[in-house]
Amino acid sequence: MFFEQAIRDNLDPGRPERVSLIFDRRERVPQPRPPRPTRRSARQGRRPHQCGQVCYDLRRLRVHGHNIRVPRSHRYQLTDSGLHHATLIKHNDTELLRPGLAQLTDSDPPAPSTLRAAARNYQHALDELTQQADFAA
Repeated sequence: MFFEQAIRDNLDPGRPERVSLIFDRRERVPQPRPPRPTRRSARQGRRPHQCGQVCYDLRRLRVHGHNIRVPRSHRYQLTDSGLHHATLIKHNDTELLRPGLAQLTDSDPPAPSTLRAAARNYQHALDELTQQADFAA
């Protein structure tokens, strides 16, 4: 132990790996700890839902008949019409919006589409309106 301490004292503090040349063991260099995740960092990129907002959303769904509260609990259950509306919204997203946006944003479309032509006509009409109103486009 005495020799190890004497060598540690006489070696460069910037080179603790040299201790292993003599005693076949490495000096432990403390590594900085990564920062602990916080609630704020976990929520970044998401819209935080606060209790008041959740209660408001559930109440609105209940008023429109999309869900019902399970008696004597804090749980809700979808009604048949709520399930129908949720399925319709999901279907619109997966079958209409995503393929339509893919057609509009594709830089090299495989074939001309009516959606792309309509978007081009719409943009042309807006450009004409801004020119007539003397807006900078």
